Amino acid sequence: MDRGRQRSISIGLVVVHESAAAVLYSLHEVFSFVGQSWEEMTGRPAGPVRLIPRLVAERRGLTTSRLGVPVSPDAAFADAGVFDVVIAPDLALEPGVDPRGQWPAAAAWLREQYAQGAIVCSVCTGSVLLAEAGLLDGLEATSHWGAVPLFERFYPRVRLESARVLVPAGAEHRIITSGGYSSWAELALYLVARFCGQEEAIRTAKVFVLGDRSEGQLPFAAMVRPRPYDDAAVARSFALRVPVYAISLVNQPHQSAAMADLEGVRFIDVPWLVTPDVPTLAKLPRRDTGNVLLDRLYALGLDAFQVARAFVRGVPERLEIAGATGQLTLAEGRHFARDGVLAEFRRGQVVPADAPR
Repeated sequence: MDRGRQRSISIGLVVVHESAAAVLYSLHEVFSFVGQSWEEMTGRPAGPVRLIPRLVAERRGLTTSRLGVPVSPDAAFADAGVFDVVIAPDLALEPGVDPRGQWPAAAAWLREQYAQGAIVCSVCTGSVLLAEAGLLDGLEATSHWGAVPLFERFYPRVRLESARVLVPAGAEHRIITSGGYSSWAELALYLVARFCGQEEAIRTAKVFVLGDRSEGQLPFAAMVRPRPYDDAAVARSFALRVPVYAISLVNQPHQSAAMADLEGVRFIDVPWLVTPDVPTLAKLPRRDTGNVLLDRLYALGLDAFQVARAFVRGVPERLEIAGATGQLTLAEGRHFARDGVLAEFRRGQVVPADAPR
């Protein structure tokens, strides 16, 4: 591909003394690969967009991170210009530290970049720097779970959702925070998909083996583009289109933040909970226990009554019951087989997996 015809997206990686060098360099390498190395590695055409990362600090010149790793910024805040995206990486913070006033230059620069149209992101405790800049006030955000007390004490205006991995927030999702230390990978894929499209995100995931590793290094599936959803149904543009399954215990009341992460998760549960309005179940007596486990136990009692009634005059040769706990069949060897209902979380609700979308 003609490099001159590629569109460039500039990405500023913020460097302060506490910045995690591993996150800085990992993001730098992944972004540098986009739209460039794929063609060199495979002979196939690269994408039309390149991401240009630069390390930006208060001053130029070689510096050392708090953990002793050398870092050489490419530009200073004063002359770096405006970026399309800026990212605050994980911060190595002392236990019990008061972060207020720690990074005045970086915080001011982040505010300026956001005011001039940049998308502002963070990895792990890099969200503390965004909070210090005042960019997270009144917004949902995530961070490392260990930073929850720090946010509660020093940044109470931030609506912290530490159970989530990635939280796009604000107008046009121009504020994006990601969770734990390794969540830089989710953030990277999100940004690649957002600016370069799903095909480039797939290529990036393949080369760096990012995303769901449960299937080893098998080819990754397509990624979805960002879509604006309200509250629980936050766009998961970084997520791979692979089915995710859980056991039925996942079906219980959750806060809206957790429901966002459960979007699309499938599990098998009893019809009493998944399809309560089907005629065979709607006519049965129902009690509002307010407890999902008790509801399952109640459904089991309903089916036990039907089975007992069928056995009053001896063991039947055949028996099939569309029960509250599933389709019951008297199988060979005089034991029961039970088939539940495949269910799925959609927009905060539990629905049959085959229900129309």
